[in-house]
Amino acid sequence: MRVEDQAKFDEYCKNTEFLHVEPNMLLKKIIKPAEQVDKCPDWDTKVIVHYHGTLLDGKVFDSSVTRNQPFEFQVGQGAVIKGWDKGVPTMSVGEKALFILHPDFAYGESGSGSIPGGACLAFEIELLDYIESDHEYPNSPEERVQAAKVRQEQAKNLFAQQKFAKANQKYEKGTQLLESIVSENQDLKNEAKKLRATLFANMCLCFQKMNDSKKSIKAGEDALKECEDDELKVKIYSRMIKSYLNANDIDNALKIGQQGLQELNNNPVVLKEWQKAKDKQNEAEKKRKELYAKMMGNSFRTGSEGAAKPNESGNQEGV
Repeated sequence: MRVEDQAKFDEYCKNTEFLHVEPNMLLKKIIKPAEQVDKCPDWDTKVIVHYHGTLLDGKVFDSSVTRNQPFEFQVGQGAVIKGWDKGVPTMSVGEKALFILHPDFAYGESGSGSIPGGACLAFEIELLDYIESDHEYPNSPEERVQAAKVRQEQAKNLFAQQKFAKANQKYEKGTQLLESIVSENQDLKNEAKKLRATLFANMCLCFQKMNDSKKSIKAGEDALKECEDDELKVKIYSRMIKSYLNANDIDNALKIGQQGLQELNNNPVVLKEWQKAKDKQNEAEKKRKELYAKMMGNSFRTGSEGAAKPNESGNQEGV
């Protein structure tokens, strides 16, 4: 442990407001209690959290709150530091807590990025929700298609409740169930392919609602690989344009929009979204030109005012 952290960490250990999740290693203080204390995640459960991480001196090193993008991870799989794997399962949905981590429950003596080696860490974590693991995987193609339809219906209900992360998990499970359907029944294979495209398209929308543009775009790309229905393609292209714009990637928004317009004969819905991207491009270009003109104007004025003037004898002053 860093020398500068020792005294402060000892104070936290003696503070009776903190619960010792792991004696003298992982401390917890509830900032905002949950409404239902029994809604706790189990091991092997995906959790959705917001967090704000600092050193003990208050220096911020990472924050999902600042990014406005919740973080997801699987509990108990070693995907995160030990303090999180041990601490988050003690929380209930809606709870916000402050965790103080000994270096052995954080990044150890080696540190990570801007986090020094041997540093104690403080995390404010809010448990937004969790998603129970879904291990069902029927053997027959018919049963898998049916199971995927069930996940689709469950996801629709969750989406209507604005539980986008849970809805997304159902959609994703549906795509996994439909992967590599092998059957002599061509109608069943076609149905599975169409359903899988729809599920990916819905994932594209869910990630968009969750402010995760990168994953939204990836889901859209996966949907296009499976999709043979023009009506669904309209939704996919429109959503992808919007996600690229949300990521402030105007060039790719225009590019995917142009692809959609060519493929769908200038569909008016796609054209409307593409025009939004074009308007943003024009706006950015206008601002660039205005800034350039302003810079050149300032440069001209500075040059005029700063020019050396001849004295009465005709010589340059200061020469």
